[in-house]
Amino acid sequence: MSSQPIVNIMSKNPLMRSVALVAILNAFPQWLCAQTQSNTSDFAKEWRETKQLYDQGKHTDACVKYMIMAYAGIVDGAHATGHCYWDGKGVPQSFDKAAKYYECAAIQGYFQSQVAIAMMIFEGKATPVEGRDAYFWFSVAAANTDAPLEGKNAAATMRDAASKRLKPDQIRKTQLLTSNWKAAAQRSCIFE
Repeated sequence: MSSQPIVNIMSKNPLMRSVALVAILNAFPQWLCAQTQSNTSDFAKEWRETKQLYDQGKHTDACVKYMIMAYAGIVDGAHATGHCYWDGKGVPQSFDKAAKYYECAAIQGYFQSQVAIAMMIFEGKATPVEGRDAYFWFSVAAANTDAPLEGKNAAATMRDAASKRLKPDQIRKTQLLTSNWKAAAQRSCIFE
């Protein structure tokens, strides 16, 4: 699959940017349950039940369960809570809260959240924290060894698009940050 069309879609049409983001975030559901925190059968059962609630339109109930998972340090729950706030289903829409949950999961190495926070920053819906701009997060996602190849390639394409917005010294600084970056250990994602 060529990554060039993704850049064209992402740069020309806001609706298609959203569609591409959803495609990137939803293209790898089997990967979602393969996360380190997702290996127990109890969690897998709880995850399926919560996802079923969300799919049935019981967004508030599902989002509450996702938040509980996030508070418990389950990275999948942090990502899903970010998605609840992004969509405004089950909770009032808040890009600020979505960004906090996505970044909390991204810091723990969660590929889909790395892409989500990068896209939010790229589109101006989130503010970079501690120098972690869109270029940074797309670079981290592109180098994520747990991510599927297609997703890594899409992240690399978006990293290149984000680099066009930066000066050479900004790129060098961010590359240094990226080269020293390591995913954090499991942690609780608690935000008000």
